[in-house]
Amino acid sequence: MKGGTYMPKGFAIALPVATKRGHVMIFIPSLFNLGDFLIVGGGAFVIVRIRFAEKLYLDIHDIEKEFGTTIAGLRSVPRPGPVSCELWLYSRYGSLRYFRIGDAGIDEVDCNGRVPTDSTDRHRKSGNPEITAADEKTLPETPVAPPDPYEIFRRWHRKRNAVRKAAGIRDLLDPRILDLMCRESDAATPPQKRYRKTPSRNGSGDPSAGSGEGI
Repeated sequence: MKGGTYMPKGFAIALPVATKRGHVMIFIPSLFNLGDFLIVGGGAFVIVRIRFAEKLYLDIHDIEKEFGTTIAGLRSVPRPGPVSCELWLYSRYGSLRYFRIGDAGIDEVDCNGRVPTDSTDRHRKSGNPEITAADEKTLPETPVAPPDPYEIFRRWHRKRNAVRKAAGIRDLLDPRILDLMCRESDAATPPQKRYRKTPSRNGSGDPSAGSGEGI
């Protein structure tokens, strides 16, 4: 964003929701951040990570696979007492889903961070929906290796070294390396499709009226 501070695209969608839960403190953008902002309110501290979801309404097990690295990063944050971490996913149409990160899985919550007590949706909590609470006590624990939360940094370093070697640059701090990496990323990014806005039949002029979540 010219003349201002860069923010992730989902901030415009997420911040109005976040401010209703308390005071919001935005983190300075960095590769080393595990969250995008902190919500402080009601005696709770919630670290939130925003991510774009190409398919927002996936089953919660598929959400865990699709965003495994991000979830593992949030899970690595110490969460004692009132501290918790949440993953917020948004679609191109501005819809949001919210997930609280637990030690063994994730729970889908509402915009206020609460797990609905009257919901019978089997996809709301992670775990095998066919296994009852009584059966879980008799099941042996199967260790599962969590996704590497630092994989994003390792990919960045591998890309930097590849660009540096290809350009014949020996100095790791040479500013030309970052410029070459940005150029390579721009060249690899396909141009975005433009969508023509179609007025609704009721004459309201709102192109989002009646639109679904399909990609």
